[in-house]
Amino acid sequence: MEAECSTNPDFGVYCKGSMIKLLFMNINLFLFVRKQKPMDKQGQEHSFFVWGLFLEGARWNRQTMMLDESYPKILFDTIPIIWFQPALIADFNPPPCYFCPIYKTSERKGVLATTGHSSNFVMYITLLSDIPQKHWINRGVASLTQLDD
Repeated sequence: MEAECSTNPDFGVYCKGSMIKLLFMNINLFLFVRKQKPMDKQGQEHSFFVWGLFLEGARWNRQTMMLDESYPKILFDTIPIIWFQPALIADFNPPPCYFCPIYKTSERKGVLATTGHSSNFVMYITLLSDIPQKHWINRGVASLTQLDD
């Protein structure tokens, strides 16, 4: 059985998609902001890698490295390893992309928490796309940490 999380001194922390927890990300963000020093591209101190996420309603085109239409009769696609890095919102200037929601299950509903988010909702990730965001919203594209089967 493969480990859910592992550490590598060269690359930081790797976590399987089903192990993404807001607490883990909030701790990393808190530690980053507390130090109040910008992270350079080589700094891996508060970053982590996630694998095992699935994409529903679209696919990740590995040639263009962008979101693309899914193949016929293929419901889910895997997302390559994602590198999460904490950064200041003021410095965030994304290229054309789709802000893809991540859900814990494909049900996409849960109990509304005091934060205003569903208990099934994890966070948004930015996926590069040359197609307007509204197209992906209309298709109901979302990322999942686990499949039903």
